[in-house]
Amino acid sequence: MDRTTAKGVLLILLATLCIVLMNTCAKASSVSHGPVEMVFYRGVVALFLLVPYMLANHPVGVFKTRRAGAHLYRSIIGNIGVGLVFWAYALLPMANATALLFSAPCSSRPCRRCCSGNGWMGPVGWPCFSDSAAFS
Repeated sequence: MDRTTAKGVLLILLATLCIVLMNTCAKASSVSHGPVEMVFYRGVVALFLLVPYMLANHPVGVFKTRRAGAHLYRSIIGNIGVGLVFWAYALLPMANATALLFSAPCSSRPCRRCCSGNGWMGPVGWPCFSDSAAFS
């Protein structure tokens, strides 16, 4: 295994650990906080961690975009998804919610075939059922 592959595997394992820790915290805090509040706090923590890092390592121009609408749309859809995951963790046992969450890729291909064949889903369909290499 070459160095970049090993680094990639390590980063995936670290990302999975972070996701598990985040979902564990969501399950624990669901007793006293709602999913919308948890998504808000998740965003605030991420903002305070990522913006200083980006400013220290990249020029300010990195924040400039010609696709503000697409970024806003992605942000809204992503936050709704995270909120629904947090809500599921509040309602289900942790093992069941995690199993359902990790089995989602198994259902994405049949859904893509059914829902995006003729493009009737419009702007909702393209981020969810894109025809990328990950789905091929």
